[in-house]
Amino acid sequence: MEKLIASFGGQFSSNNQTLSELINAMSSKDNSRQSDLDQKQERLGWIIETEVGKLKFDVTNFVDDTLIILELKNRVDSGGTAARQEALTKLISICKIVEDGKKIFVRKSTKYNLEEVLSLLGIKSIKMHMGLLYNLYGKAATLEDDHFSNTSKKYLKQYADQNHLTAHVTFDENNLQLSIKKGNLLISVGMLYGNEVISQFSLKHLSLDILMERVFSKLWDDIRLVLNLLIPERAMLLECKKNHITEIKRLKENDAEFKTIYNQFCNKSSDPIVLRNIVNSIRSKADLSDIKSLSDDALLTRAIYAFRGILCRH
Repeated sequence: MEKLIASFGGQFSSNNQTLSELINAMSSKDNSRQSDLDQKQERLGWIIETEVGKLKFDVTNFVDDTLIILELKNRVDSGGTAARQEALTKLISICKIVEDGKKIFVRKSTKYNLEEVLSLLGIKSIKMHMGLLYNLYGKAATLEDDHFSNTSKKYLKQYADQNHLTAHVTFDENNLQLSIKKGNLLISVGMLYGNEVISQFSLKHLSLDILMERVFSKLWDDIRLVLNLLIPERAMLLECKKNHITEIKRLKENDAEFKTIYNQFCNKSSDPIVLRNIVNSIRSKADLSDIKSLSDDALLTRAIYAFRGILCRH
């Protein structure tokens, strides 16, 4: 998922980069316009004299004069409170480095602080987010879906309430967003949900639907997901002599109306309305009475994707 989201960011987006790698990547982005001597010196790169350089971020991007850093979680409950603490502590540590002003960055024997490094690289703002993609039901997450939002508020507010001698810090508790202003550098830190994650990272009008299009544009071939589905499907088959897969196959081969809905699903597998139509059709037409409680919408959804991608290649 991190690689996929990074692909929407543009030429300078990446995933799984350390702070050291990120700064050197920003430093070398304009090498094509530099002289041979400048390029040779540039390759010496930046050295960071503390462990700060090893901080690693899920997804990063820089567009014009803005650096974007994203710590990513698939669902609002991923990792629980520990994940919030880890991600937000990492992002806030960048703010503290800017505020401290320590000259821990070295290039060509000259020392700089982070604010000076970013200024040299043409960066005027940093946007750092913890992004939560989906809620517990697989839909685009919202702040209202986030049962751990108080934990996020706690860590953001703790930083906002500290003494800030060199920067102006404000905290929007309703939207869980910090703003830090030091000199000419503006930093924002906070939570993003659902479609905001994609649009704010890429600075484009994109939504989570594009993720689904990329995921399901190819055959459904995640081995772990397949095994998680096929193990209970096999148990159903042994016990009931049928399962979701066999019923979907029977309907496709014998029910013209279902076949039409199925073909629509194959063409628009990420469309939630089309997905709901085929799930409802399976529920109303398939003989699932013996399967009892195992016939929930989540299993039906996984079964139809698996059937389309693996068992019925066409």
